[in-house]
Amino acid sequence: MVASRRRPLALRIPASRAVPALRNSTSPADPVPVVLLHGTLDSPGAWAPLADALRAAGRTVYVPAFGNRGTGAVAQSVAEVEAYVREIVTGPAGSCGQVDIVGHSQGGLIAYVLALRGLPLRRVISVSGSVGGAPLPRLLAPLAWANGWLARVLIGDGAADQVALARRGALPGVPELGEVGQAGESPAGAKPQVAEWINVVSSHDRTVVPWPEWARRRFPAARTITLEERLGRSRGVPHWAQQTDAGVVSLLVELLTS
Repeated sequence: MVASRRRPLALRIPASRAVPALRNSTSPADPVPVVLLHGTLDSPGAWAPLADALRAAGRTVYVPAFGNRGTGAVAQSVAEVEAYVREIVTGPAGSCGQVDIVGHSQGGLIAYVLALRGLPLRRVISVSGSVGGAPLPRLLAPLAWANGWLARVLIGDGAADQVALARRGALPGVPELGEVGQAGESPAGAKPQVAEWINVVSSHDRTVVPWPEWARRRFPAARTITLEERLGRSRGVPHWAQQTDAGVVSLLVELLTS
């Protein structure tokens, strides 16, 4: 896919404050580093509350920026994050040879692709990940017209790619996505390289398709936690607020330190 040269208009929205790679000065309680991946039109700063909480709990945390705030083509963002994670795994902080990943929205989608590409992931927590893409409500259907031209202008290639994935069940340039042998060809023999996959979702979040049937078949041992059940909130947590919500942050810390 040819990335759009136009700067998405939505990038005029200010980004959250930056969060650098956080390393503990002493030996971490758990030697496996945690990589936090933001979503579309987002930034590392969105993970600040979780990054601070994990560091206080003794974890080494990395929060990369990628894809021009997630507005670039998904294939390019995957490539950027893959290179970043491989560097961590082979560097001093990755002496244990694994990482944990927490991904929100597009970040969960990227983690899914990395698992199928064989990166050594011990645990992935996908928070409303867009593994099955981002379906558009009827009122926003024009964003998908002309191969998502309007979506690319307003929000960028990343958003348009996720809309296309939800509509077509495949994404050019990312063969790991979609139905094996049908909509999306998976590399021969590709197996998920992750010991534990956890989906954290809200039953009321219609922004993404977090876990399509073809993902269930590839990750049969994956488990799903609903925010309504765990937090006792009948309406869950809005998609845009999940990274900074105190209840969600507490849940993620629990999952990453237990």
